[in-house]
Amino acid sequence: MRVIDAPSDANAPPDPLSRPALRSAAQTRAAAPAPSRHFVFGGGDPGLDRAAAARRIGIERTLDLHGMTQVQAHRALLQFIASAVHDGVRLVLVITGKGRAPTPEARGGVLRSRFLDWVEEPPLKGELARVSPAKPKDGGAGAFYVFLKRKSRGGPPRA
Repeated sequence: MRVIDAPSDANAPPDPLSRPALRSAAQTRAAAPAPSRHFVFGGGDPGLDRAAAARRIGIERTLDLHGMTQVQAHRALLQFIASAVHDGVRLVLVITGKGRAPTPEARGGVLRSRFLDWVEEPPLKGELARVSPAKPKDGGAGAFYVFLKRKSRGGPPRA
C-alpha cells in the first residue's frame, strides 16, 4: 500500500487544501465513464465480429477462467492460445467473468481487466488478429472473441 502525504500526527485534522483535490479526483474518476477497450491488431476486420455472432465463423475452442488466480489464468491463457495457434484454430472464446462490482457504474472483474492487459503484451499480441467483447448469447461482457492470425504456409503466423 502506498501512502502519500500522511499527516505526522494521526489525530491532526486533514489538510483542508488537499482534501478537496483528492475528493475532486475521486469524484472525477467515479463520474467518468470507463473507457471502452476494443482491440484491433494488425489486419483486424470488424466484419469478423459480425461473422462470429452470426456463426459464419464458428467458435472452435473455449477457455473458462472462472475461479482461477491471476497467475493460473495467465498461464492457462498462454497455453490455450499456443495450442490453438499450433492447431490452426481461427476463433476461440475466452470467458473471464464480469467480476463483482460494488455498484453498476464500477467496472469489476480482476481477470477481465488482466485479460485485456495480457492480450496487448507479447507473446499474445503477436498471435492475435482481433479481440472483441462477445455477444450476450456467448457470454456478453464476461467473455471475449479472440481471433487468431492465420498461419502462412510453411512458416510462422503472419504479422
